[in-house]
Amino acid sequence: MSESGHVITWAVLPFGVLALLLAACRTADAPVGSAVARAAIVWAGLAAVSAEGLGLFGAIGRPGLVAFWLVAALAVATRCRSWPRPKVPSRTGLGTWLGVAVLVGLVTVTALLAPPNTWDSMTYHMARVMHWQQQGSLADYPTAIVRQLASNPLAEILILHFQVLAGDDRCANLVQTLAYAGSAVVAAALARRLGGGDREAGLAALLVATLPMAILQGSSTQNDLTAAFFLLAAAERLLAWRDGGRSRQALEFAGAVGLALLTKGTAYFFAAPLVAMAGWWLLRGRDRRGPAARLALGLAMALVALVLNAGHWQRNLTAFGTPLGPQYGVATEEIGSGALASNLLRGLASNLASPVTALNEAVVTAVTALHALVGRDVNDPRLTFPQTRFELTRSVLDENQAGNPLHLGLIVLALVLALPVRNRAVAVFGALVLAGGLLFCLGLRWQPWITRLQLPFFVLAMAPVAVLLGERLSGRILGPGAAVLLVMALPWAIMNQARPLYGEPTRSFAHHLSPDIWRADRGDQIFAMRPALEPAVQAAVAAIRDRTGSGVGLVLGGDSWEYPFWVLINGDRSRPPVRIEHVCAGAVGDFAPRAVLLLGPPAPERLVCEGLRFDRTVTFPATEDTANPSGVAVYQRGSD
Repeated sequence: MSESGHVITWAVLPFGVLALLLAACRTADAPVGSAVARAAIVWAGLAAVSAEGLGLFGAIGRPGLVAFWLVAALAVATRCRSWPRPKVPSRTGLGTWLGVAVLVGLVTVTALLAPPNTWDSMTYHMARVMHWQQQGSLADYPTAIVRQLASNPLAEILILHFQVLAGDDRCANLVQTLAYAGSAVVAAALARRLGGGDREAGLAALLVATLPMAILQGSSTQNDLTAAFFLLAAAERLLAWRDGGRSRQALEFAGAVGLALLTKGTAYFFAAPLVAMAGWWLLRGRDRRGPAARLALGLAMALVALVLNAGHWQRNLTAFGTPLGPQYGVATEEIGSGALASNLLRGLASNLASPVTALNEAVVTAVTALHALVGRDVNDPRLTFPQTRFELTRSVLDENQAGNPLHLGLIVLALVLALPVRNRAVAVFGALVLAGGLLFCLGLRWQPWITRLQLPFFVLAMAPVAVLLGERLSGRILGPGAAVLLVMALPWAIMNQARPLYGEPTRSFAHHLSPDIWRADRGDQIFAMRPALEPAVQAAVAAIRDRTGSGVGLVLGGDSWEYPFWVLINGDRSRPPVRIEHVCAGAVGDFAPRAVLLLGPPAPERLVCEGLRFDRTVTFPATEDTANPSGVAVYQRGSD
């Protein structure tokens, strides 16, 4: 079999194990979404624990991962049972699910055709994956990009498995794609546990699937959607525990919480109310367990979350003195009702961004006036990300800044319709979601990309919103409303600003035009959001082709694009991989490259790093690149 054939075979292994887990978890008396939540928790937990375990021996490589997934497949296969015949949905429900399937299909095609190409993917998401693959472990390494070390790693650990098994990044986007599809299905199960029927379950799935931010992120290597999925799985398992009272369900809830925390720091805010509710149930003794049994179960739940996060917390504690790592200026410096109101108002208003500049300016003016009315500064530096100002973008197709205006309106409508409260389960769960949102506003400063960070809130809110709308509105309203949502979601599925599936987004909807992924070269697509940098990086890599035998050193700024260097230097899989390390960022042992590439910091005539001297030989400017017009400088190791 050819190398490409082997690659395809090995990359399928994790998907095969996930399918087996779905078969093992499926029961006739539970929603399909419950099996999806349970299977995903176990699957991601296995991936995380295996990476930590193999990494202790520097064994994260294709042989180790192939062996792990084969053993996992055999172990799960012994527990598989026959798949119950699925319930045939009603005609209305079938149409809703077909709409969800169309959106998932469009997002999946985009994810498969496009390489990772968003800013954070270039700086740390994909770059850290390459370092882990190179060294065979998750251990820290010298780097100028601190987020590569400190940021919560689960999404990238999942990408790492695919990257090693596939040999390239063609499956990297699929982690978020799985989270996108899984969130829709689990939201439907959650709606059922909140008292909804077929109509409400389908509506919940559609509401999640039509979230603009979820659609845009579903084909990327960001991690907000992955965090949202595990929070949603935690919520579904929490209510399953309420209904069934089994220890297994409580431990699955703890596992989902642990995985959400391992994915992104914002999960702490949204998970806190769910954890508080679980603790309250343990204290009250909702089942027949005695105090000792409840204490043991609570400790076991805490241990599950601890085991999943222990490796990451320990590395951060060693490197930064805190298990959560540095906060990069995102935490608020004022706690109080005024700060909460400011962040809440600006966070909600950020979802009202539109392609019409005049409307955006009107919203900003109104929010500014409301702040002034109570004597507050709309750009209070204690509550605003450093070096930014409150403003709205017209780039509604941007996965970093797109809002969810229609869904925000549906949340408000559901809150109005909820009075007086009839469904206590929805009221309690909705209060938990709102509490998580308030904690989020209380703890984080407003940021230009705040809507991306809000994604877990919207995903969690869609199930109770669907149940409330289903209970209070007739099918004559819900049917056309669902169709409108589906049609209005199509531009985000087709014209993603970074990865357009069909045609370039018009300037009315985006500040940047990216190449059509059907026709553009995959290498060019990597630079889609920063095309002016591509010639400089390509020229710099070409200039050192004959000096890579001893490895290549990188000198980068804290937010520099690193991943393109890995793709261009090691893109040819027929050649042995070149070792790539950051220099001038800490000790790198015996690493002594002949060539160094510099992007980001000023380029002096001479670099002296770890006792080695490097002389600048040539610079390839990127004059039209607004982030770094000086481009890439090439250095050669000098003689002492």
